[in-house]
Amino acid sequence: LFEQEYKVGDYIEVGGFSGKVTEIGVRTTCITDAGGNEKIINNSAMKNILNKSSYRSVAVVDIELSKSVNPGTVMSKDLGDIRCLGVEEIKGDKLVYRFIKECDEKDIYNVRREMNLELLEKLEGLN
Repeated sequence: LFEQEYKVGDYIEVGGFSGKVTEIGVRTTCITDAGGNEKIINNSAMKNILNKSSYRSVAVVDIELSKSVNPGTVMSKDLGDIRCLGVEEIKGDKLVYRFIKECDEKDIYNVRREMNLELLEKLEGLN
């Protein structure tokens, strides 16, 4: 607390729980996840904190396409500010492509949903 590793409003991960710091008290810190679940942690147990508000986060979407689609076609497609990292996995007759987009941690779930719609539109007809 005294080192100000996090403050109210920051998105952090501690002990496998991720969420927004909603309250910092003398003895406890409250963190609320995207589902509205609240975790109250003793400040003495606040160790190995990952402050996700300190840097830009990355929304990740994986899309399966047929192996018959040329990977060069997918990777050279103009997707705006969405980047195709390439083939993430091979699943039988499908290739799994990984796409990313930088965003604030607080927006990561909305950005993923938007990416799904945008990729559906831009990759339509390739499969």
